[in-house]
Amino acid sequence: MYKHDVLDGDSEKWYENGHRESIYPYKNGMLNGDAKHWNEQGKLTYTTEYKDDKKQGADRRWSERTGKLVEEVMFANDERNGLKREFNDRTGKVLSALPYVDGDKEVQKKPMMKTA
Repeated sequence: MYKHDVLDGDSEKWYENGHRESIYPYKNGMLNGDAKHWNEQGKLTYTTEYKDDKKQGADRRWSERTGKLVEEVMFANDERNGLKREFNDRTGKVLSALPYVDGDKEVQKKPMMKTA
């Protein structure tokens, strides 16, 4: 949907079988809100939060096989910022959690050991 020649509203795509493929919310020509994508069977496969055309908040992916959450990455100003967590697609248990700051993986710093 356009308002004064600027995209404003939801941009939607559909599969030939009638299931929705994706929805991207626009306001004043920029992505704003939760973008969503589904597979051809109608199962949600990922969502991404946007603010002013930048990833802001959670980017989540689900297993097409089980429908369970398999990855969640936090974003701020279009860069990874916060935890990236991966989950087992059957049990939902956390497999890994890596912290990011301004797009870079943070390495846990350990105190240096003195050698004799």
